[in-house]
Amino acid sequence: MNEVTRTYFKNLAGQETGQTAADMRAILVTPPDLAAAARFECRASYNANFRTTCVATRLMAATPIMRWRRPAGQCDCRIFPGHSPERSGSN
Repeated sequence: MNEVTRTYFKNLAGQETGQTAADMRAILVTPPDLAAAARFECRASYNANFRTTCVATRLMAATPIMRWRRPAGQCDCRIFPGHSPERSGSN
């Protein structure tokens, strides 16, 4: 996480309660609590805030009419600063 996401989760932890607040505090320590991070992986709204994310946004396939076209796709990624597309697996 970078300083912006750390500040975001630190402030948000003060507004949350129970396990969610505890997990937010647990991912801020060094090293982060991997069990807490794993619980956020199941919640897309939180997971996308501390991980590089990639989503397939367009897929094109060859059809009988368009045999000349090769299947292709487009993937949109939000890559954290300091990470390369190669590191994120988005290439």
